[in-house]
Amino acid sequence: MGDPARVYERIEAMEIAQDRRIIDMGQKLKSVPESVQRDMHQWADWANRPQFWAKLEITPFCKLMGMHFGGHEPNFKLDPQSMAIHKAVMSLDIKHQLVVVAYYVAKVWHEDKPELFDGHGISRATYYRRLEAGTTIAHNRAMRILEQSKCL
Repeated sequence: MGDPARVYERIEAMEIAQDRRIIDMGQKLKSVPESVQRDMHQWADWANRPQFWAKLEITPFCKLMGMHFGGHEPNFKLDPQSMAIHKAVMSLDIKHQLVVVAYYVAKVWHEDKPELFDGHGISRATYYRRLEAGTTIAHNRAMRILEQSKCL
């Protein structure tokens, strides 16, 4: 309990910091086209569901990062592009998966939990290299998956 004006100021400062952080996250991927990033963020919104991560190998890492999905399971809609991106992300090697899921789904980057990433052999520079590469690889694979499904 405190002065309501100060409480509001703190809340507003936290919101401004979060907005800056989101902008900074986007700026970290300058070599990845904006349309690809937009597709990956759409996938992340779609994939941010507890039932989706329940039985995957990546789950222990998600728990370590604090990706807890309490009680409410959001509704989701059929999104073929997001399903293709998810399939492509899950086909990446484990370190690329960890980085891509951390960045897009959990919204955690190396600076947030350096000890966690360093413990998995992912330095700050490696994190951003793998993030850019993983994003591009996953998106390209997903587009091929979508093209193949249209041909069937």
